[in-house]
Amino acid sequence: FQRGPNTLSVSVSLFATNRKRLCERLRKNDKVAKGAMVLLQGGEEERRYCTDTDILFRQESFFHWAFGVLEPECFGAIEVDTGKSILFFPKLPEDYAIWLGKIYPKEHFKTKYEVDEVFFVHEVRTVLVFDH
Repeated sequence: FQRGPNTLSVSVSLFATNRKRLCERLRKNDKVAKGAMVLLQGGEEERRYCTDTDILFRQESFFHWAFGVLEPECFGAIEVDTGKSILFFPKLPEDYAIWLGKIYPKEHFKTKYEVDEVFFVHEVRTVLVFDH
């Protein structure tokens, strides 16, 4: 993770360490039930009034601390018992690529952010309720 050529670089493993530390603390807390999950919502992109211009996006702080994700409109989940991490990205329409560039597959984000699984945002309920 880096914001430009003259800025400090932060290893993505830092965010994995943050998630691990969070789970360790939660497992020590008697009030946290077995099988608990942490669900975090990332920041949302905002438009500037009635234009096609975005306001400069800034990721939600707790979400960034846990996952290091730079993209907007995402969710992240962490299984407290196992530390398993899951990211949910918006499914972009094909014409997105015409104006804003390449649409990356889920595997790209799995590798980029060192998480266990990646799904689309519209799959949050299915994945968390039925798969976990």
